[in-house]
Amino acid sequence: GASPTYEIEVRIKDVTELGWNTVYKKLSSNRGWSNKPEVVNTTDLMHMTGVRETKQANNAPSTFLRKEKHDHIDVESAGRQVRFAIASEVNTPSENSPVRTVRFKQRTTFEHKRMFKFELTKVKQGDTPAAANAAEVEHEIEIEFCGQSELTPAKHEYAADSLLMKVSDLITQLANATNVSAASSAKRPRVDDGTPQECSPVTLAEGTE
Repeated sequence: GASPTYEIEVRIKDVTELGWNTVYKKLSSNRGWSNKPEVVNTTDLMHMTGVRETKQANNAPSTFLRKEKHDHIDVESAGRQVRFAIASEVNTPSENSPVRTVRFKQRTTFEHKRMFKFELTKVKQGDTPAAANAAEVEHEIEIEFCGQSELTPAKHEYAADSLLMKVSDLITQLANATNVSAASSAKRPRVDDGTPQECSPVTLAEGTE
């Protein structure tokens, strides 16, 4: 089987608010998830040493992790950039070094058959808490393979194919959202500013000639 400390992640880049909302609505309509999807608010503090400190909204003790990136590949699909990455995370002692990045996150996780996690996150990021609060919201969509403990050699091909199909489906949803928005804008009626147009009927007020 695969190492439980390694992560296989896929991130779809440059997701718009419209696309994110479309995917979120579609995933939320499914009642067959392995978990109970709910919004989780956290704050990530990236220390100068590379350690990530995560603070929970419920004042639970912070967690400290170091993430090591092993490999990645960037591909383009239907005009959209997608990154496949392999990384590992290890717990570390508490960290007091200076913070270089603050990320306020609001994430909902949808888990499929204990094998895949769809992670939809709204992020505000900055060098300081004040800068993060003032930042524009970024929308992130990721899929993580989380079935390492159950993966056997016989399931390798299935897992790879299933992951690619899920990525393809997300890209299709994002593309459809963009196309629907564009079509809606094209059909939007022009606002009449009151100026008579050529060949348009004109009604005279009573008493005028």
